[in-house]
Amino acid sequence: DSILAQSFSTAFGGSLSLFGTAYTSVYVSANGYVSFGTGENMYGGIDLTAWSKAYPIISAFMTDINPSATTTTTSTGGTSTGTHKVYFRQDASGFMVTYDDVAPFGTPTVKDATTQGDAFQIKLTRNVVNGKTYNVIELVYENISWADGGTTSIPQAGWSAGTGTTSYETTWSGNASASLTAESTTNMVRNGVWRWVLDATTSQL
Repeated sequence: DSILAQSFSTAFGGSLSLFGTAYTSVYVSANGYVSFGTGENMYGGIDLTAWSKAYPIISAFMTDINPSATTTTTSTGGTSTGTHKVYFRQDASGFMVTYDDVAPFGTPTVKDATTQGDAFQIKLTRNVVNGKTYNVIELVYENISWADGGTTSIPQAGWSAGTGTTSYETTWSGNASASLTAESTTNMVRNGVWRWVLDATTSQL
């Protein structure tokens, strides 16, 4: 359940204004999500629409993940390399976390017929259109072959502003069986991508 704080050294000019607060860093969790202002070590999926903590969270696949395990194989049909690790990268365009064919902590109770790892990303970018700045949250799914970490955790995906009132989830969040179809779901036109565009000043969609 490791957490790593990463400063925005090149992304967002060093500071990201999100949900009314400026953040100079982000906390990356091994368990499929990032948080702001406070590190979080949860391994069990929590309903993001009921998130009552006073800091934002963005989750691609919150469940019990073990990046040090090598019990899964390389997923097919994408660019994953089978390292079973969690990577992050930042540049002037934004910040990205990649979960590369990661394995569950325990034996999953819901999985497909393969031994492939789960491959997905969290992307945070900033766009300027006609002088107006927008923050973009993207959850990208290349392969989901297992749905839980062998515990009672059910994967959750989406985001919460930490206010207790503003949150959005994917259609399959909180449904272990449905999460196996994540790469064929979307809220736009490209399957496997969930995208939200927020006004950087008001945080309105």
